[in-house]
Amino acid sequence: MRLSLVVGTTPGNDTKISEAKIEGQRNYINKLWNIARFITQSLDSPSIPHTQPEARTLADSWILAELWELKKNLQKYFKNHQYSLAGENLIEFTWTKFADWYLEISKVENDKNEILLYILGQVLRLEHPFIPFVTERIWSQISTEPLMLQEYPSPAAEQAGESDAGSKFEKLRSLITGIRNMRAEYRQPPGEQFACYLELPEKTSFVGEQSGIVENLARVKLNIAAVPPDKKMPYFLWEGGKVYLIIPDFDPKKELELAQKELKTAQTHAKKLEAQLGKKAFLEKAPPEVVEKLKADAAAATERKSQLEAKISSLK
Repeated sequence: MRLSLVVGTTPGNDTKISEAKIEGQRNYINKLWNIARFITQSLDSPSIPHTQPEARTLADSWILAELWELKKNLQKYFKNHQYSLAGENLIEFTWTKFADWYLEISKVENDKNEILLYILGQVLRLEHPFIPFVTERIWSQISTEPLMLQEYPSPAAEQAGESDAGSKFEKLRSLITGIRNMRAEYRQPPGEQFACYLELPEKTSFVGEQSGIVENLARVKLNIAAVPPDKKMPYFLWEGGKVYLIIPDFDPKKELELAQKELKTAQTHAKKLEAQLGKKAFLEKAPPEVVEKLKADAAAATERKSQLEAKISSLK
């Protein structure tokens, strides 16, 4: 309830509260609880490091740099009384960057207990003003001192992290996401492992060192080489090169027909939404939330149309 009243609000405006919003924040708190349990369950006596651990891998450098950026943003938001933005940034870091990416990578690279505990401790301190009862309870499992007496984290006390780690890791994330999206696009089960071919431009040669992460998170066997000429397979463009996914029993003709049929439907849908947005009388009378949703739907329809056009081009 407390988090729902803070996040997603604008100073000076009425706050809309709903069961759905509270449920969403409850799910986030459950996520935080599970993150803490995952980190501490295999440790006999977990202890929070007092100083920032040294980064040993690209993923380490990236998450520590993201944490430093988060603390810098929170410092600015609190100074300007932008509490909603502070809460949104915390949730985005904890759920998306820390849980969905770094925790999964920690299962591949191993031996990250020190960094995991350090980030958990920092997140609990940062979250304490928003959800004090939950954070105090989790903190009590890893420290004998009360959380409410701890100093609030400051970016000045830590290092900003490797300068190009963020850009390298974002490229790595986009590669993994692209492979996952292609699997979904061609209706392939997420758990099955496929071969994947890519030719690396010099600027992305670092991916070769991160092949274990790509293979585990995207469920592929990575081949940094040109695709065999006898395999006409789907691909997507990444950093100026093509990434091929080798799908068993792939039928390009059938997939092309399906994509062309879906494109016609998408074009009709996008045209309908654009026509609705072009009606001045409708825009003047409709509630703002309805107009915003229509704009979002139109943008999504246009994006899907572009995706299908690219898919058809690759299949040809």
